[in-house]
Amino acid sequence: FLIDHDNPNELYSKIAHGSAEIRIAVGEGIAGHVAARGEMVNIPEAYKDSRFNRENDRKTGYKTNSILCAPLFVASGAIVGVLQIINKHEGPFTERDEVALRKLGTLAAAAIHRCQEYSSLTTRLSSEKERENR
Repeated sequence: FLIDHDNPNELYSKIAHGSAEIRIAVGEGIAGHVAARGEMVNIPEAYKDSRFNRENDRKTGYKTNSILCAPLFVASGAIVGVLQIINKHEGPFTERDEVALRKLGTLAAAAIHRCQEYSSLTTRLSSEKERENR
């Protein structure tokens, strides 16, 4: 899930197991909680956690059992989104899984941030070029 630049109080996901875009408020559900707090959560039984939002399972037809979710921090310390993995095949997520997700999250956050910066730059340059051509 990424923070929406047009609405920084909302997260969105364009890829979610065969579904359309999913949007959630920062602070709501597991991903929203992680985005608001900036702390990883490891939940062995999603439906027993009061923060879990069952609505996404209902919409997608998917059954979430376990969740490991980490914030995506850029070098400035800002959160650009969260990385969430669900339903480990055998047993609960472990401390080793948490370490691996943190490492992957560091790489993903840097790549996402670079893409966002590039997109912002190209948009700005395009706007400037349009103004010059008027």
